[in-house]
Amino acid sequence: MDRRDFLRLSALGLLLPGCPLPLVDEPLCIDAGIDPGSIDGGQRTAFSPADVALDDDAFPQGVCAGAMRAHGALLWIRVVGPRRDQPLVLRVWRDVVSDGSVDGSVDPHAIDLVHEAAVVPVDDYDVVDNDSERSGIVKVRVRGLAPGAWYRYAVFVADAAGAALVARSTIGRVRMAFDETVCGPVTLGATTCTNPRLAPFEALSQMADPDDDFGDLDAVVHVGDMVYADGSRSPDAYRAHWRRALADPGYRALLSRQGVYLSWDDHEFDNNLNPEEAPVGLIEMAKTAFYENTPTEAGSDGAWTSYQWGKTVEVIQLDARTERQPSRRREDSAAYLSRPQMEFLKRRLRDSPCQFKVVMNSVPMTRMPDLWIQQGDRWQGYALAREEILNFLEDNDIDNVWFLSGDFHIGFVGRVEQTGFRSRLWEIAVGPGGNLGNPIMAFVLGGQREEVFPAAQFRYGEGIVAATRLRFDPDRDDVRIRFTGVDGTVLYDESLSRRS
Repeated sequence: MDRRDFLRLSALGLLLPGCPLPLVDEPLCIDAGIDPGSIDGGQRTAFSPADVALDDDAFPQGVCAGAMRAHGALLWIRVVGPRRDQPLVLRVWRDVVSDGSVDGSVDPHAIDLVHEAAVVPVDDYDVVDNDSERSGIVKVRVRGLAPGAWYRYAVFVADAAGAALVARSTIGRVRMAFDETVCGPVTLGATTCTNPRLAPFEALSQMADPDDDFGDLDAVVHVGDMVYADGSRSPDAYRAHWRRALADPGYRALLSRQGVYLSWDDHEFDNNLNPEEAPVGLIEMAKTAFYENTPTEAGSDGAWTSYQWGKTVEVIQLDARTERQPSRRREDSAAYLSRPQMEFLKRRLRDSPCQFKVVMNSVPMTRMPDLWIQQGDRWQGYALAREEILNFLEDNDIDNVWFLSGDFHIGFVGRVEQTGFRSRLWEIAVGPGGNLGNPIMAFVLGGQREEVFPAAQFRYGEGIVAATRLRFDPDRDDVRIRFTGVDGTVLYDESLSRRS
């Protein structure tokens, strides 16, 4: 059987047990207690995914999922070498609880299969010398899934006859966002800044383990500097950075456990990227590599979009790097975001049905003390643009806005400003997941903590590699924030609210 016949028969559901799921685009309002099978059409199938041999050589970056909405997500897998040209099938399923189980034990011999389809990798290389270097990306949006439900997924390799599955990728898991009618707690992990000089990324491995108090993460938010591609000037140079980062055991452990929302910052392009002075073609080349190597949606207007988890949290994803205009930052027309993106941000903040609004900000919004330098590389250096969005929040009495940022190689929890309405807005500089070296920490170590992190504004501030967890609780109307060191030591743990 050749590859064309395999794809044709798989698409018809004739080769492997289970049927492809019809795509569903219209939202379905459901009650949180409804059986997911009534939404996703899962079919009980005798199958043990773990019994299929894992081939890490063929899938060296593991798996990851992203862009989770109530009824679907993007799944991403890279396949390398001879497996690249063998028949491949993507399966998505729900675990089955064993009959008679009192502790929720999973049946190892059965699954509820909800999606199955043959997949063809898209080549992600320019020139290779031999078949062992050939590789391709599988990136598929799976629809018709049940809101709030957990799913597992993997790419399997079939034998030449298409009769048996002989190898597989890592098995991933992902949770769908809540239905628009649901209001329940949402737990997010958050990270940024993973420089390969500090690999392996132990903070990510630490975050991959369920926390005793927080339990499993529903999703992870990454606010940029996932790769340090500084100096790259070709597609393959960018790809090499992505392959190295995603192969790190920390990323492999974390990204296989739940879905991720990602934004970019400067190091996905070049150190301290200035969009007005970047070499011709560099920004588009780096964006192509970003979308090629992440389960992220490329919006029609840009890299900005939002994701709602029922009535609890709306995650607003921004591009706070490639639209700014540094040459005009002190002028009346200062642009930190393009006008369309600024209007999008204001619209989502005003119209969101969610109790908490989370802004993926990449670079901080907080008014930092005078001792901090390089204002031009954050919102503070674009005063009119910053005032526009903060005044909009105050004029429309929009609070419960939580800014998540990175870039500084420091973790902090602080008020956007010390007094007035803006003191009710909190920012969490997450992580860092794998980078240090901000010179401001020399002043902290020298006894000037109050000048760097004044107690009237900051609840936490440390230059320590850390895992960050946030639990948004609509009943308590607060957010629990925990920073944990790579050895599990709790560095900070506090619940804050707009009233704190």
